[in-house]
Amino acid sequence: MNDFMAKLVMLQSKNADFFIKELHLGGMDVTICGFGTLMDLPKTLFQLQGMSQGTAASANLDDLAARIGGKAGLSANDAEKAITNGKLIAFSSDGSSRMMLEPVPASIHRSVSEPKQETVLMGPYDAFQEDINTNSGMLRDKLKSDKLLHLRFTFGKQHRREVSVFYLEDQIDKHSLEAVIAHLRLHEHMELDNLQDLAQIMGHRWWNPIPTYLSTELPIQGVNFLKRGRLVLFVDGFPYAFVFPKVWYDMFSSAADRQFPHVIMYFIRCIRIISFIVSLILPGLYVALVSVNPDILKLSLALSVAQSRVGIPYPAFLEVILIFLVIEMVVEAIQRLPQNIGTTITMVGGIILGEAVVQAKLISNLLIIILAATTIASFALITIHASFFVRLAKYFILVMAALYGVLGVVAGMLVVTIFISHITSVGQPYVEPWRGRR
Repeated sequence: MNDFMAKLVMLQSKNADFFIKELHLGGMDVTICGFGTLMDLPKTLFQLQGMSQGTAASANLDDLAARIGGKAGLSANDAEKAITNGKLIAFSSDGSSRMMLEPVPASIHRSVSEPKQETVLMGPYDAFQEDINTNSGMLRDKLKSDKLLHLRFTFGKQHRREVSVFYLEDQIDKHSLEAVIAHLRLHEHMELDNLQDLAQIMGHRWWNPIPTYLSTELPIQGVNFLKRGRLVLFVDGFPYAFVFPKVWYDMFSSAADRQFPHVIMYFIRCIRIISFIVSLILPGLYVALVSVNPDILKLSLALSVAQSRVGIPYPAFLEVILIFLVIEMVVEAIQRLPQNIGTTITMVGGIILGEAVVQAKLISNLLIIILAATTIASFALITIHASFFVRLAKYFILVMAALYGVLGVVAGMLVVTIFISHITSVGQPYVEPWRGRR
């Protein structure tokens, strides 16, 4: 027994779903093996028998492969990889000659469905799913062009995972393409189990809260970015397309915007920019004007604000911190609870909680308004990553406002701007206007 056969026997002894079967195929006695849970074995065997019927007896495995559409001449290492990828391997009795066959796959992938995370206002309602081949086919179906090129990489040694890269040859920025390919080839030995691994492979620094990639589950978005000179990357097992490079304007721009007239499109994007600014500075501005610089307000407005805080036993800074931490818990609960009860429970809980804390003189009525405006504005941005960054950055500006008042708000915004300006995505500055931006 050679090394290849010995490994197959070991696989069979350790895996209940691994099979080794003798089969008469095309006038030859061959042995087939694979993982039964990754293929529909009865349909596969029926298909192979049907393909081999009516053919002359094969003299060897290479001849048989040519007759039934198999791939012969596989090395032992390639055969082992093909087995773990769900392929069917046929080999001679001594194991010295091997070929790979495409089995009928098992129904372990969900069908194309509507998007779960992104809302479509006007456009197709299909979304990417976990199978990388399905995602690649959806992209090619949406963008029928001979300029659409496809590269494939395999990551990991113990747990192999495929990555596909798509780009338009006549639109792609060459520097971005070279940077992405260099990152991928340099880290092919790494395990790719989650998005933190992907970010590390693409050069993202762990302390940076702003991802240097854009994720989308909408094929129309992927096509839109390809036409604008970006790369679209698929990772097997993830129902998203990852876009490189990413620029700041992606937080406010969506492909669905172009379904509306230009005036409405730019109006919507202006609303998103205003929402970004409001969600960043409004809590800090409240603390600055109430605690540090109340003299900036008109007398009537200052008296109204002071009256709303009568009886509250702690400073405005602590008041804002406490209520915003409660809101963070509510948002997290919405994401974790089942959809059929999560929204109802958190809405009722929020109303009861908000009414109770105001009646108990723990927060002011004005802060409730600011809290609602800030929370709504933070979710008006395009990507969920942008919302997370805004939710985090507002606490920094809040601290600066508590220390230095309105000057602290301005300084905080300046620091945030400098931080964003320092970021690069696969070598491209994050705040540089992209040449293909539309």
